[in-house]
Amino acid sequence: MRLTRTEMVDILKSDYIRTARLKGLDEKTVVLKHAVRNGLMPTVTLLAMSLGSLMGGIVVVEEVFAYPGLGRLIVDSVTHRDVPVLQASILLVAFVYTFANLAADIVYTYLNPRISYGGSAR
Repeated sequence: MRLTRTEMVDILKSDYIRTARLKGLDEKTVVLKHAVRNGLMPTVTLLAMSLGSLMGGIVVVEEVFAYPGLGRLIVDSVTHRDVPVLQASILLVAFVYTFANLAADIVYTYLNPRISYGGSAR
């Protein structure tokens, strides 16, 4: 929340927000259409990157509190030297992390249409 607030304060002081206000747009349109879209970019990045830390933390949390789950499965497969289960569970963690980054990139294109991942370089 602090990151989003800081970004919004910086963005609301920027030139293009001032220009939008001078063009006669109402404050709701300026904030929702121009400021929030650009203010959410760092928040989306932080959320996607935090998912990797959360996925790494499941091993510790599930082992300390004896919860059954993916982290416990990873620890048990290491203990019993069950390589196929270990590979599958690590692959699942990597897939979730990769999917979170892909979702963040898709959200970027929604928040800022100038960002394009397709085709040719200009």
